[in-house]
Amino acid sequence: MTGRDLARAPDGVANADWIAAEAVTPSSWPPQSAPVGADSPPAELRLRRVELALASKLLDAHLRNRRQLMQSDPADLTGLSPSDTRLLIRGMIAAAHADGAVSDEERQRLSKLVRSWIEDAAVRDQLWSELDAPPSIEQLIRTVGTPVLAERFYAVSVEIVGFDRPVERTYLAYLAARLDIAADVVLRINRERTGQRTRVREPSG
Repeated sequence: MTGRDLARAPDGVANADWIAAEAVTPSSWPPQSAPVGADSPPAELRLRRVELALASKLLDAHLRNRRQLMQSDPADLTGLSPSDTRLLIRGMIAAAHADGAVSDEERQRLSKLVRSWIEDAAVRDQLWSELDAPPSIEQLIRTVGTPVLAERFYAVSVEIVGFDRPVERTYLAYLAARLDIAADVVLRINRERTGQRTRVREPSG
């Protein structure tokens, strides 16, 4: 899927119909393979139909799971393990420091998150201290163990800093690259979270 295709896909995410259409387009086939046409053997045609049906179902299930994640509030940490909750809050703290200082608004939001989601007093104290002495982003990235957690880590970072200034956009681009998040996932998260932040700001403007 090219960058141009990605940009025009709904919400930056491919869909099963697009995959099926591309699969029968000769230019989309590897050079060593010949496209399946009307004159192909019946067995080959049947196999190709089965492959397309399975690919469509797998992609649809994958996209449903992704949409469920992205439609939720990234800062709602319900159901996460204590270690994942702590990791995501530390990721937000690191993101807030991306421009060199934590703003009053960011500090208030992060303090509220710590109070809401961290029960252990010792862990809360550690997180309070990191509001002034941020954790190493490289160290945090090394503890992100799954693709789903990587997407969530990126999403909560977008939730905290947004894209208002070049330094924040540069930080988020670096973070996405280090977390090895697919381009379509990054595009969708960016659109989702930027839209949410814009809607929150509109009433006060």
